[in-house]
Amino acid sequence: MKNDYIPLELIKIFPKEIRLKVRILTTIFQASSSVQIGLLVKNTSLDRKTIYKYIKEINEISIKHFREETIILDKKKQYYFGMSKSDFLTLRLLIFETTFTIELIYSFLKTSTVNITIFCLENFLSENTLKQQLRRINSLVKNFDIELKTRKGILYINGDEHKIRYFIAAFFWRTYRGFKWPFVNLEKVKLKKTLSFFYSNNYSNIKEVSLYLLAVNILRAKSKSFILEKKLPPYTNYLYDNNSNKIRESIVTNYHLPTHEIEFIILCLHIFPEYLLSNKNNTYILKQLSLYKKDSYLSILNFLHFVLEKHKNWPINSPKGQKFLSILITARIFVDIFNDTYFNIYELSLIYHSQREFPNLLSSIENSIKKYSPHISKMELKSLTFKYAQAYISTFPPQDFEPLIKILLITDIPIYIETILINRIKSVLSEQFNILILTSNQSDDFDFIIATGYVEESLLENKILFVYPHLPIKDLNNLINECLDVVNKKLKNFDKL
Repeated sequence: MKNDYIPLELIKIFPKEIRLKVRILTTIFQASSSVQIGLLVKNTSLDRKTIYKYIKEINEISIKHFREETIILDKKKQYYFGMSKSDFLTLRLLIFETTFTIELIYSFLKTSTVNITIFCLENFLSENTLKQQLRRINSLVKNFDIELKTRKGILYINGDEHKIRYFIAAFFWRTYRGFKWPFVNLEKVKLKKTLSFFYSNNYSNIKEVSLYLLAVNILRAKSKSFILEKKLPPYTNYLYDNNSNKIRESIVTNYHLPTHEIEFIILCLHIFPEYLLSNKNNTYILKQLSLYKKDSYLSILNFLHFVLEKHKNWPINSPKGQKFLSILITARIFVDIFNDTYFNIYELSLIYHSQREFPNLLSSIENSIKKYSPHISKMELKSLTFKYAQAYISTFPPQDFEPLIKILLITDIPIYIETILINRIKSVLSEQFNILILTSNQSDDFDFIIATGYVEESLLENKILFVYPHLPIKDLNNLINECLDVVNKKLKNFDKL
């Protein structure tokens, strides 16, 4: 399976100049030491004059907010970031806020359409500049089957309402990350109080990101951009009925939303595992799925069977098992709501990087889904594979699906030192490889030998890595390289079959 689970970089919505300023800021912040101008030229493909200009403009924003520069030039004429990570994220946000992009997206929370002429006048930009920005946005939102369209001087969003809301919530979360409340028309404290009724008044379980999704749902509904009930999964009403009257009363009293909008809000909450865990709702929701959406229920059971085949006797009823089940259920509900929207609201690329390092992860999970659901659509398969992979690696190592490397360990050291050596090898290799360490020379089924001393003559024809018991860096590198060679050979042999 090729690597097509590429992270959706919503930062590309912003104009190129803004993206380059953020890249310069990020490069300097993430550097372990000060940064030479040459590295900034390489990372941005800009000339030095433009980089100097952008750094000056970034520092002007910094002085206005922090009353001091944050990008500092040291005595060696190199740059470093002089403040904290929190300050970096704040400054990053302030750079984003210098554009009209945020106001453009926010406009669709206040109204279902935007008058182009009025918007351009209020934001001091030409209609041509706006059109260029719309092309940039559309190149990204097409991943949601969403498009910004114009007709007779009016701008509107075309697409399924539930996907529009998820896109807007993802945009604001990835831009603001909780450092500033962007929804000026909603009081955050009141919204959090409303959300607390979902969690039995337990504020500690409320995730900031869920407040963003709730805010977007409320504002879009108040702008008369309503959810189509026929688009919702058949168990929506039953999840709604299972919740406290307090949440319904709070939303009706504070936000005056119709019942089907409240039903959708409650449904959306079920994409967060924290809600299921805090209310111990796994059993109830599985029952509702079994009654009203059998294919979703069977999908969860089949994937559980797939997992338990790989991890026999794993205690699903344990707290860790119930946490995994909550994540799995929310993954399935997410796909039932948002269909082929495969990425998450967070700016995370765990699956993308896991797929690069562990190429069999997604293909193995995809095949397990197709085994039980042979007629699933291509895009829903992609979305479900992505979500189930997230659930899997939340509990189990992604290298489970990679070729098993069997290593025979032969030592001439005391057993307690041998135990330390085994633990050291595992700690280094198990992060990247699926390994099994054998300590009996009776086995002839191994890929290579690690030895600290004498090896019997009958084994000398095998690949042997001689190491010191304390495993210096050179030995560790040799071990990693040997494991890479074994994996590559096994994958090539597999491809030939």
